[in-house]
Amino acid sequence: MVEPTTPPVIKKIKFSPSSKKVKAGKKLKLSKYLKITKNRKGSVAFKYEFTKKKYKKYASLTKKGVLKTKKKGRKKTIYVRVRALDGSKKTAKIKIKIR
Repeated sequence: MVEPTTPPVIKKIKFSPSSKKVKAGKKLKLSKYLKITKNRKGSVAFKYEFTKKKYKKYASLTKKGVLKTKKKGRKKTIYVRVRALDGSKKTAKIKIKIR
């Protein structure tokens, strides 16, 4: 007999607003802008990552979703993706302009 599988916790995730401006050398807490829609009760971990490796030159990103921009990144645009680690394969992306 096959046991029914439980659906993933996350139904939908997105950033609101989808783009943000930050001064070089400042911090931005990305989890503050993450909007989550759930299928059921439960908690979920998220993984924050840059969409391209070269963005590490312009900013650093913690596991908790805090982005710290570097002076070198001034006048650059970077993209950060967040993935839900509950098996739902849901992702969201935010555009960051460094001023």
